[in-house]
Parts: sequence; structure tokens; C-alpha cells
Amino acid sequence: MVKPMSCQPRCMLAHDIINKLAAIISNCDQLEIEIPSPWCLNRTAKIKHLALMVSEILTTRECDSTPAPPKNGQGDVLLS
Repeated sequence: MVKPMSCQPRCMLAHDIINKLAAIISNCDQLEIEIPSPWCLNRTAKIKHLALMVSEILTTRECDSTPAPPKNGQGDVLLS
């Protein structure tokens, strides 16, 4: 299960993202119940770990009001 966050995010964007991450973690918990295989448990643990890491980042940093860099294709992250 997810441990409660110790502080609230300082902006609504962070709040909305954290809500989505909580839903992802909750769905992982449900998958672990429905499909209790080692493969599923391993994958959901990785997903939950990443979601918790992002949540912690969002709750410990203030929102930055600087504009985003232009989208020119550099620095894009590819998921494999």
C-alpha cells in the first residue's frame, strides 16, 4: 500500500499529477491481487517505485514558473 504523503504540493499541476500517480499505484496494487505471479509482482513493484519517486519530487520542490524550452526534438526521452 501507499504511504501517506507528509506534505502537500505547492501548485495545482503537481497536485493533479500526484493524484494520477496515486491511481497508477492503486491499479498496481489491484493487479498484484488479481495476478499474483512473480513476473507481475516484479513489474508492478518497479512501476510503484517510480511513481513514488516522482511523487516525492513533486512534494518537495516548488513549481517553477520559467517557460519550458522550445520543442525541437532534442532531449526527448524514448521509452523502450
